Amino acid sequence: MIMKSLQEFSGLLGKNSLFSKAGIVEEVKLAGDASTRQYSRLLLTGAPVNSIILMRLSSAPGPLGGGPNNLSQDDTFIELQAFLKKHNIRVPEIFVDARDDKIFLVEDIGSSMLSKFAREEFDGEMEELASKLGNDYKRVLFKKAIDVANTLQQITHDPAA
Repeated sequence: MIMKSLQEFSGLLGKNSLFSKAGIVEEVKLAGDASTRQYSRLLLTGAPVNSIILMRLSSAPGPLGGGPNNLSQDDTFIELQAFLKKHNIRVPEIFVDARDDKIFLVEDIGSSMLSKFAREEFDGEMEELASKLGNDYKRVLFKKAIDVANTLQQITHDPAA
C-alpha cells in the first residue's frame, strides 16, 4: 500500500503515543540521499516537536546487493541505526516503523551542516545554535564531530554480529 495523503500520514502518527493528538499542518519535500528513499518534513501541531521526517521507503537491495542476508535498504537503515545507537552515537529516533506501509516517521534533527558553520553560511536555525554555543561555536562543533569519528574508530569488529 502506498500512502500519499496527509490524512493517511496523520493516521500513522497515532502509532506512537507521543503523537496521538498531533496533526500535520504541511508537508515540505526534502532532497534525498544516496538511497532510493524519498524524504519530506512534516510540520506538526499538537505534538511535542514542531516537525518530523517522513521517509518513503524503497525495497531496493541494500549495500552490496543486500549482503549475505539479502537485506533491503530499509532493513539496513534499521540495522545501522541500532548499531550506532548501541555504540552511543547519536542518531535520529525512529518514532514509527511502518514498513508495511513503506513509511518511517523519524526525528527531525534539522538541516544544518557542519560545513556551513565552518563557512559561516547561516540560516535562522544555525544562527540560533551558534548563539547558544557562544563565540567558540566552531571549536565546539568540530570537537563533537571529532569525538564521534573517534568513537567510530574505537568500535571493534564482532564476527558474531
